Amino acid sequence: MASITHEASANSVITGSVMGYSVYVQEGTKTMPARPFLGLSSQDYQDIDDLMSDWLEGLIV
Repeated sequence: MASITHEASANSVITGSVMGYSVYVQEGTKTMPARPFLGLSSQDYQDIDDLMSDWLEGLIV
């Protein structure tokens, strides 16, 4: 976790890792399956959508 970094601006956030092998963990190789640790999953997007809908409907204050 200590190797995950970020850079934020007014409009975006970029996350990444300073470890040279992190791309192989994130994307996988011919002999190793990917084990993504950065980014959002399909379930994450659905959860965010559900939370935003609840907030817009006044269910979350």
